[in-house]
Amino acid sequence: MIDETLEFEEEERRASGTQTLITQLNAKVYPRLSRKEREALDLKFAAVHKTGAGFSTFEHPAQQSFFDILNNQRSPPSSSMLSTTLLGECYRLSMEQMAAALIKAPSVTLGVDGATNVLSRSMSNVIAPDPHPWFVEYLRAVLKRESAPEVFTKINDRAV
Repeated sequence: MIDETLEFEEEERRASGTQTLITQLNAKVYPRLSRKEREALDLKFAAVHKTGAGFSTFEHPAQQSFFDILNNQRSPPSSSMLSTTLLGECYRLSMEQMAAALIKAPSVTLGVDGATNVLSRSMSNVIAPDPHPWFVEYLRAVLKRESAPEVFTKINDRAV
């Protein structure tokens, strides 16, 4: 019994020494991220989340175990954080980039891309290329009333 206990303690000691070595090596290979780097990474996760793939990608147990195997130093943000705080921050940053790009542009051409859902609700996205296509605004419109004058009026109302 004493021999078994000593062997067990020896194995634990070796294992903890191995874990310490692994931890030290991981610290060199996978350095800790700064707060600014983590925030930037969270914003990138939010952008992925917006594509619609984020829910299953980061919250599915198989994906989480995959990230664990990669020795991920931190877990991805939750879907609620992605769809609230981080999504709002992504939108704000996108709008700032768009405004800065359009202010520098010598001229602006507006394009409108419309879509209608199964409930016959219509929505139009206003795009301003410079040549990068910048999302400017979305407009809700009554179905079959998306004439050029109406769209121009709505865009003009938003711009003022």
